[in-house]
Amino acid sequence: MGYTNETYEKVELFVPNHKTGFKILKDEQLSNIFPTYQMLFDKIRYHREKLNEHERIKGLDSQYNLMYDNIYSIMGKRGSGKTSVIFTLKKKIEMDYPS
Repeated sequence: MGYTNETYEKVELFVPNHKTGFKILKDEQLSNIFPTYQMLFDKIRYHREKLNEHERIKGLDSQYNLMYDNIYSIMGKRGSGKTSVIFTLKKKIEMDYPS
């Protein structure tokens, strides 16, 4: 069974045109590429603690989320491990805060 143009277009939506190569990094590897990653986790932990306090008070200020920096940059040349860092951080956050 071959692909028709229609099925090929549907599949192409889910299959990237080029490979995204990454691996989950060990802590030592992660700190070599992103030495301040622990500060990110400290901010996430602090933010979640404050959010829990607000939930206990019953009612969040609409400006609450704007009080915290939500943007982090990981810069480097192609092949330097940026994508691996992002996926490793995602995995660590999922492990620390299971849904």
